[in-house]
Amino acid sequence: MTLKNPKINIAIPIILYSLFAFYEGMFITSILIFSGKTDVFKDLLVYMLVPAGIFAIMGIVGYFNLIDFTKLIPFTLFATIGLFVLALLLFILNSRVLESIYLMLASVIFII
Repeated sequence: MTLKNPKINIAIPIILYSLFAFYEGMFITSILIFSGKTDVFKDLLVYMLVPAGIFAIMGIVGYFNLIDFTKLIPFTLFATIGLFVLALLLFILNSRVLESIYLMLASVIFII
């Protein structure tokens, strides 16, 4: 199988993700420790493996050009504007259900 974009150096995204994972791990660990969690290692492992798995899948898809993500640009633009509107509603209404919807939508948009 030949690569469609041989100009991409695979070491650069791996190094950048490693730096991001280290920063995220330090940040999440400090939050878990100060919140009084007892099983910090298990929670940290889950919080680190989920983004690592998503990053690996999206990296493979992008590296081999399996999906053309440029078609999703209008969707992500309007979804981001929608998130801003939802954030304003969340600020006014202060609803737990609305907060959960906001976090799920933000996660999906961030992944895309």
